[in-house]
Amino acid sequence: MARFQYNSAVEGFRDQEYPALQDSVYLDHAGSTLCSKSLVDAFAKEMTSVLYGNPHSGSLPSQHSASKIDEVRVHLLNFFKADPDQYDLVFVANATAGVKMVVEGMRSLPEGYVFAYHQACHTSVVGAREEARQSVCLDNVGVQSWLSGENPFKSATSGTPATLFAYSAQSHMDGRRYPLSWAKQLKENQTQSSSRILTLLDAASFSATSQLDLSHPQFAADFVVLSLYKIFGFPDLGVLIVRRSAESVFNQRKYFGGGTVDMVVCGDEQWHSPKSYSLHERLEDGTLPFHSILAVDIAISTHRRLFGSMDQISSHTAYLYRELCNGLHNLRHANGNSVCHIYSEIPNDEAYVETGPVVSFNIRDSRGLWIGLAEFEKLAILRKMHLRTGGVCSPAGIASALDLQPWEMKRNLSAGIRCGEDNGRFTNKPSGIVRASLGAMSTRSDVSRFLVFMKEFFVEETIKMPSQIGPEVKNVGTTSNLQVKTICVYPIKSCSGYIVPPGVRWEVRPEGLAWDPGGRGASSRLSKARMQKHQRLENAQSWQLSPFPGVPSPPDSDSEQQSQPGKILLSNESPILMICASSVDMLNQTIMKTGGSAVEEAVFRANIVIETSPGQQSWPAYSEDMWRRISIGNHGFKLLGACQRCQMVCVDQTTGERRQEPFVTLAKTRRLNGKVYFGTHMRHDPSEQGEELDALRPTIEVGDVVMVEDKATDTCRER
Repeated sequence: MARFQYNSAVEGFRDQEYPALQDSVYLDHAGSTLCSKSLVDAFAKEMTSVLYGNPHSGSLPSQHSASKIDEVRVHLLNFFKADPDQYDLVFVANATAGVKMVVEGMRSLPEGYVFAYHQACHTSVVGAREEARQSVCLDNVGVQSWLSGENPFKSATSGTPATLFAYSAQSHMDGRRYPLSWAKQLKENQTQSSSRILTLLDAASFSATSQLDLSHPQFAADFVVLSLYKIFGFPDLGVLIVRRSAESVFNQRKYFGGGTVDMVVCGDEQWHSPKSYSLHERLEDGTLPFHSILAVDIAISTHRRLFGSMDQISSHTAYLYRELCNGLHNLRHANGNSVCHIYSEIPNDEAYVETGPVVSFNIRDSRGLWIGLAEFEKLAILRKMHLRTGGVCSPAGIASALDLQPWEMKRNLSAGIRCGEDNGRFTNKPSGIVRASLGAMSTRSDVSRFLVFMKEFFVEETIKMPSQIGPEVKNVGTTSNLQVKTICVYPIKSCSGYIVPPGVRWEVRPEGLAWDPGGRGASSRLSKARMQKHQRLENAQSWQLSPFPGVPSPPDSDSEQQSQPGKILLSNESPILMICASSVDMLNQTIMKTGGSAVEEAVFRANIVIETSPGQQSWPAYSEDMWRRISIGNHGFKLLGACQRCQMVCVDQTTGERRQEPFVTLAKTRRLNGKVYFGTHMRHDPSEQGEELDALRPTIEVGDVVMVEDKATDTCRER
């Protein structure tokens, strides 16, 4: 069990070294991107006590920089157990820049190259196919077939291009690891008649928590790309490690930059002489980021002092991975259905799982419907949970895990889904994932707090039957028991509103209230407020599944058909947003039961707030969910559907202060099919007899009588 040992010291020194994270749960980029305070302090001291200069100059500060850069290069090679006689190390901006450098060398070969890449490759590696004469994406079976002698390329190309095979030591999507011996096996199986095979290994994810050993007898990759910030947290640099036997790939490289040549002739004759002492001299174009490179030496020593060795980090993160993966796997709804669909390998106590500390998953509700990534991310941000969602730059891996066909991915793009980031509720399958990754500074507290967060918002502990759905919305008819409490317009987008004083009549235009937000009718478009198809009340069953406390689901919106489309301003979702004071009161009661503070009506940025008239029978909270048409004074308004909410409701409209409520409570009580709703959209809907014949535009004011003329409750119960 030594391979799964928790390092309890991490809890203490993370608070000390990174106090900004005391209230946060950090489960992104393997947790190793956290830059310790002592590292930054040591770097600051070095920069303020020693003068370093451009290493291309001959001054003492410049020569001091050059000498230190050589030392750092050797120390990094030693860190990866790479023999300097067999490998050279080139500093690059990041791992992607290292991949581009290899591509630049391969495409300059006389016959070019053909490219094979494993499906777990990062997007930056996949991009190398665009420069190749031919490319193919391989899964595990495809790689094994190649190792067995089967050519993965469809047809032979003219000439004898070199072959580049790229794969990840560890998938950054789900943590699965792939044999580092693949490169050696390919070379051993290479026949004399076949083209030269070179291998590019992406070790960025693997090296963050595991020892990369280039001295291992089974290791034979020609090019290795890494991200130093993923290992040490700072600086933001990458490296390309090149096996010296593969250096000739760069001999035909055409571009040269400052510092990489011994002589350049211009004018009638154009000629240059590249530096020949070492590969890195020829490839490191321009002035090196020497201050960042000097920080690497400090990072290595700090990393060793804090964590000991990479093996200790590997043991620590393997322990946390088991805790997190098993904890998510064991989450169940009240009906026994799983909360999480996990794509990473689920560990057990008997066997060692050869998987990195990365857990990827999606969330389902009790009915098995997918929870959208956007809604998950809103709640995670409020709870200071640092994770990554979406396509995580793993196109083939995501497509394989989610069973997404090319036509489906193109359809998603047409629907506005970018790189796995859903723009709403998933339909029949997800387009991206949630990824939680652990690293050297990850703690047991991170795991436990994240599991508590998952239980709080996504585990349905009770499954309501139809008879348990709360009280019916009382049929109070069309009696005048409601009135306008406040009217507010928002002349400037995202700023506080202007409250219309009592006694002032305010104009209602086709695109909304006057001055909301300062545009004219010419700058308008069709209303987009509408209920999604999966929220429509097609039958009683859909109503019975409503998660809202005490009320049915929001009604089908007439704007779904858009038979009479209304105009709105470009910055709005609908002409008018309305809320009911009774609903705000009910929400605040729920918030205060959990120890929170009540919120003001203003946080919902409604144009119109409706309240019960003094001495009249009150409508229950959230009754507006079932209204289809109301009148204010003598003017009719059609309701367009419930308003989907985001974290903006957590912003105090006076001070700009951000807090967790009311979105946290809304997410627990007003979430339907993965989206959070509160309030309703509506537009002015003139009657056939009166209003449309009136040349004057309608006006409303505070205190106007409000009547509910049509509601969905009775219709729904008759189905």
